[in-house]
Amino acid sequence: MDTGIVATRYAKALLRYATEQGQAEAVYREMNRLAESLMALPRLSAALDNPVVTAADKVSLLVEAAGGEAKVSDAGRRFVRLVVESGRAEAMLFIAKAYGSLYRRANHVVEGRLTVAQPLSPALTEKLRQLLEKETRCSVDFEVVCRDEIGGGFVLEYDNKRLDASLTRRIAMMRRQLSV
Repeated sequence: MDTGIVATRYAKALLRYATEQGQAEAVYREMNRLAESLMALPRLSAALDNPVVTAADKVSLLVEAAGGEAKVSDAGRRFVRLVVESGRAEAMLFIAKAYGSLYRRANHVVEGRLTVAQPLSPALTEKLRQLLEKETRCSVDFEVVCRDEIGGGFVLEYDNKRLDASLTRRIAMMRRQLSV
């Protein structure tokens, strides 16, 4: 069966269960952490695919990647155990990503990312979040990333939109105009 279909089915079931348990938001944060961990640590994905690694060890690895035993919700822990026992541990990245999409759609949440050259103050970050919420008429799950390579300015990405006001982009535009 197609991994995308399987992931979506599991994610829908998790969203329904987590919502019934009043833990949907906590599970959303856990699935985001789990997806980030799986993308950042290829060895973790390899361990999930390895038949020598026991189911209990796979559950422990996934729970730790989602935030640790003490921080993971009961719904999240039970779901991870279900997925591993069903032999679908290798699909956890896709399930976690599908859960995030379903949760955001159900709760009118827009994912946003602001890339800047220098760290922003918490007050300015909050003001930008509020402006974006006003623009989208949704809650915004906002991430600020610092990257020196943009040179200055910012790059704002949200809801399939991108506003690039970085110094690097402006210099590239000037080079194109001067080379014509």
